[in-house]
Amino acid sequence: MPEDAEVDPSPGPGARRTDAGASALERELTAEQEHVDRVYGRLDAMRDAARRVADTFDTEGAGGTHQARWERDVALETTRRRLAALDVGGAPLCFGRLDRHDGVRWYIGRIGVDDEEHVPLLVDWRAPIAEPFYRATAVDPMGVVRRRHLLTRHGCGRQVIGLDDEVFDQEAAAALGLSIVGEGALFAALERQRTGRMADIVATIQAAQDEAVRAPLDGILVVTGSPGTGKTAVALHRAAYLLYTYRRRLAGRGVLFLGPTPVFLRYVEHVLPSLGEQDAQLTTVRGLRADLAVDGEDTAAVAAIKGDARMAAVLARALADRQRAPGRAVELLFDGVRLRLPAARLAAITARARRARGPHNARRRGVERRVLDELVAAYRGAHPSVRGTRLADVRERLRADPQVRAVLERCWPVLTGAELVRDLTTTPALLASAAAGVLDPGEQRLLLRPRAASLAEQRWSSSDVALIDEADALCGPPEAARGRRRPPRAGARADADAVVAAYGLGGLVDPAAVEARYAGGSVAEPDDTEPRTYGHVLVDEAQDLTPMEWRMVARRCPAGSMTLVGDLGQATRPGAATSWDEIFAALPTRRGARTVELDVNYRTPAEIMDFARRLLPATVPGSPPARSVRRSGRAPRLCRTDDPVGTAAAVAVDARAEGGTVVVVAPPALHPALVDALGDVGAVADSPDALDAPVGVLDAPATKGLEFDHVVVVEPAELVAGDARGLRLLYVVCTRATRSLAIVHRGPLPGPLATPGSP
Repeated sequence: MPEDAEVDPSPGPGARRTDAGASALERELTAEQEHVDRVYGRLDAMRDAARRVADTFDTEGAGGTHQARWERDVALETTRRRLAALDVGGAPLCFGRLDRHDGVRWYIGRIGVDDEEHVPLLVDWRAPIAEPFYRATAVDPMGVVRRRHLLTRHGCGRQVIGLDDEVFDQEAAAALGLSIVGEGALFAALERQRTGRMADIVATIQAAQDEAVRAPLDGILVVTGSPGTGKTAVALHRAAYLLYTYRRRLAGRGVLFLGPTPVFLRYVEHVLPSLGEQDAQLTTVRGLRADLAVDGEDTAAVAAIKGDARMAAVLARALADRQRAPGRAVELLFDGVRLRLPAARLAAITARARRARGPHNARRRGVERRVLDELVAAYRGAHPSVRGTRLADVRERLRADPQVRAVLERCWPVLTGAELVRDLTTTPALLASAAAGVLDPGEQRLLLRPRAASLAEQRWSSSDVALIDEADALCGPPEAARGRRRPPRAGARADADAVVAAYGLGGLVDPAAVEARYAGGSVAEPDDTEPRTYGHVLVDEAQDLTPMEWRMVARRCPAGSMTLVGDLGQATRPGAATSWDEIFAALPTRRGARTVELDVNYRTPAEIMDFARRLLPATVPGSPPARSVRRSGRAPRLCRTDDPVGTAAAVAVDARAEGGTVVVVAPPALHPALVDALGDVGAVADSPDALDAPVGVLDAPATKGLEFDHVVVVEPAELVAGDARGLRLLYVVCTRATRSLAIVHRGPLPGPLATPGSP
């Protein structure tokens, strides 16, 4: 929930405040401001100390031994990470306070801050002592007498302008002399305008959401709920919580957060840093393979086949078809000697390699070794006097001989995943052999496509990404065929301890984390031959991943520690998994799978949800909508017009005048005309930059996971294409609005929205 808009601390309509009450509030505000000033003063001192350490590293230069340079690199990188964690910008650092029955008072904030004597001035929101700030209720106050929210001015978290108290024990509060003030922090946050960026809800997250955030690391957690229930906020805060609570277990491995689109990632990119975490990587499923240029597009039918779990078997069989010895003996001429490889021996060598474990390319070494054994033995038969060094030289020359390389490529070629997928989908005979009994002939025909002149020119679609990743996992890196491996860095832990001690970083960083992060021998040294794995993976909009994409995600998290956030009722992609059980089937383990269902809609006004839920019976029969906690007093507008572009632009301009974020959701063909019609406003289409524009123009799928103050939907019938998947997408679009929704159309409305008397 955004917390970057100014909050009015004055009483709500109809409320009255006595002079005595006003004086009490002023006294409380003054006291809280003094504490916040002290916290910020200490934070500034900590930041200055870290900056001085970083400046020292910068002035030392790059001289010295390799070990000394490595130590400086690690210490500088670690200090910079510390500086980033201490940089909270204009976001509020301190936002809450707990008063307990035992008289102890705790201030809750974005990160932990101690005074010079290491007495806590501010407790990190992820610490166990802060849990009651989110989970205490009147039924279970968790030892809390009063919970206070500190409201701060927009863009300046240092200035306290309002307080909001919740009292769980009036008698205890009176005995402790606590003054009670406030108007409701959650609802104040709900009414603020959006900014095009998702701010965190760390100050107002509710008990059910906090239960999901603080669930144990191991196993699979499913967080499900209707639109507006805070699933994305829960996922982001869970990432920060896990990195804080399980720092030793996750050090060096980190957390992967997968979002649905680049626009979505732009929307949430500042949340984790603002929560004090830098060790989470945000990307999309497609972004996991940034090395693949995706410029093609599949039909829905083809995309559904490529996403089907059966494709894993088809790819495995296609690879097995490439692991076959020639049907007859092979002869080659070497040093004037005719060397013969019997067909039976080649078949035996290939069969043995197929029974071995490991990826395809790694097993190539065994094939090569045994083929060379056969050839060297044949050579010795012709030259029995050859021994020792000369024989080793013969073996090396045979290894480099083009005739031998051709034999190896015939029996066991070195392959990349892209080569395997390209061959499979452009060679009818190979596809027919690999897919026999798995895909029917019609599905096979849909998969076939023209073969480009070279692999570099082959066009890939987003649905191909998971196939290539699967094929890469089966093949392994081509380097494995040559046996090249980078050894781990010896003595990394001792070096890490020395770095922490030498540069005075004790208490700031954990040596185990330094060791895990830099054990490879240099700062941020990548290994691009195999996919990186993570200690925990979070997937937002999980309902839209296909089974093949889930297999791709599973390879990034072999331990199976995952958080899956989604709503099956919002599934819109062709081939997406249809149940959580189908998703679990593609994951390493479902041991300890837990489900948290969020059933309160904090975002979408009841008027908009009542309108959008007309689509539910046609899309997800029997799906109960979440309960909206607020009403806006504004029903959605239905605007029938002969000029949908002009009308939509006018509605968007009017909405812009009210303030907040505005998005026009329209079929892509209308985007240029809409941008032209909104020219003076400065609209931006089809780009993450649309979030920063006065009016954004987006296609329906790009709105996944986002929220806007005002949403204008143009020609909804063209957006949905009439099927259940399209109607679910329209449901998603309509529920992005937090203040107003307008439907502009010339053609008929989709059936569920067409009501008698619609304007």
